[in-house]
Amino acid sequence: MIQIHLSETRWEVYEVQKRYGKRPVELLESIGFLDKNVLSAHAVWLTKAEIKTLAKYGVKVSHNPISNLKLASGGVMPYPEMKEYGVLVTLGTDGVASNNSFDMFEEMKVFAISQKNHRWDPTIAKAEEVFKVATENGAKALGFKAGRIEKGYLADLMIIDINRPHLKPFYDPITLAVYSMRAGDVDGLIVNGKPLMLNKEILVVNEEKTMEKAEKKALELYEKIVGVVK
Repeated sequence: MIQIHLSETRWEVYEVQKRYGKRPVELLESIGFLDKNVLSAHAVWLTKAEIKTLAKYGVKVSHNPISNLKLASGGVMPYPEMKEYGVLVTLGTDGVASNNSFDMFEEMKVFAISQKNHRWDPTIAKAEEVFKVATENGAKALGFKAGRIEKGYLADLMIIDINRPHLKPFYDPITLAVYSMRAGDVDGLIVNGKPLMLNKEILVVNEEKTMEKAEKKALELYEKIVGVVK
């Protein structure tokens, strides 16, 4: 697979047009880049014609709403049009510099409410489809048979502690997952049948030592940067 950041900002679109006389999607099509194995991150500043082109070649899209908002990309990914033309949309976080928390629950909520607000329509991006975008669609885009609790699918499971005030009353798990759950509610994680975390204890790495190492490395990096700036 190939991953590429595509039409993330207006500046990018303008710069590509100035240099090559084509919009980014048109340019990639002209050089034979577009393919079903391409996953394009962001895809914010697109025309309907470009969306149709992505659909034609089976290009997948990774929507990163929190990153787009933090970096002030200005636009909102045209999700309704992508859905209309059959583009497979997934959900991502982008890098730590433009997201910080890497909380996929937070990402789902921001995805839903930003789409609703941008289109003045509270029925856009319903909880069920947002949840599917974040789970099943992501697995499908990467070639994994996962994202569903079903026979024949990878045993990728997240265990949630539902005995939390913000998850009561527990009336609709999908809606609660999209709008109320947080990363701190995760009690356990199983990937392909292997437990990675149980009862909030990470089993595959020493969490305390890892955090200490991260703090140390971050301080070293900061001191180097300060030295260069001075």
